[in-house]
Amino acid sequence: MPMHKRTQLRLTDSRGVPISAKHQTRTPRPKTNRRRRSWNRILQVAAVFLALGDLAALAFAPGLHVTKVRVHGTQMLTPDQVFAEAEVPDNTNVFWMLRQPLTKRLAADPVIDHAERSIRLPDTLILTVTERQPYVVLSSEEQSWLLDRNGVPYRLLDAPLSGLPVIEVAASALPPAIKLGKPLGTVWLPDAYRLLALTHADPKWQDAKIAVDQNLNLCLNSRKHPQVRLGQANSLSWKMALASAALSAYGGALSARAAYIDVSCPQQPVWRPHPAASDKLTE
Repeated sequence: MPMHKRTQLRLTDSRGVPISAKHQTRTPRPKTNRRRRSWNRILQVAAVFLALGDLAALAFAPGLHVTKVRVHGTQMLTPDQVFAEAEVPDNTNVFWMLRQPLTKRLAADPVIDHAERSIRLPDTLILTVTERQPYVVLSSEEQSWLLDRNGVPYRLLDAPLSGLPVIEVAASALPPAIKLGKPLGTVWLPDAYRLLALTHADPKWQDAKIAVDQNLNLCLNSRKHPQVRLGQANSLSWKMALASAALSAYGGALSARAAYIDVSCPQQPVWRPHPAASDKLTE
């Protein structure tokens, strides 16, 4: 097999005249830049180590240990109870308190809605609690619970408190277990709260108790007026307006004659009279 001969390339000018090697221009080799030491990077690393050293010094400085604890916002609870439930550790740096689960421990108390903590240099820890506010009493048979505006039971009661509205519930409508500090999760409670808001708007029903039976029917029980049977929770505003209009139209005579007013069917409201009374709320 024939072998190809290696040919040598010659450089010529535009006229074809060969150019000697000494006249050939070579592309200069680029100068390599020497890598300079990054002093900015070194200074940044040194600053980080200095900052960590300062933090470590603060963490172990005896002059910054917590020696005072202040508690704000208590009403039902006492400052001593809040301090005990927070489990504030002894001989702890004031900055380290910001990493302690103090608020999580306080939130475990059903009475406390939420809690905050802050520090005041050089040695003071501040615990601020927001307690649940009483809104209504939930009653069933011989048990009563205090509920806040969000429907969360947070305290057991021996008896209903004066000055608070009452929701009386059939035992079968309650969940199997009521956990303090946890929402009830029932379908009837939002309806009862809506009815409660309607009674607050009308002075006629200020003393009325809301009742929920085993079928989740609602009614109002009052010492001044006949019982108002509302049935299921649909059209509550309409039903309450009908009951209020009936009482306004007939005045005290209706209260004296009626056993109850039934507006569960708002298209045809009726009242159950005492003996020898009419049973229709119509003209």
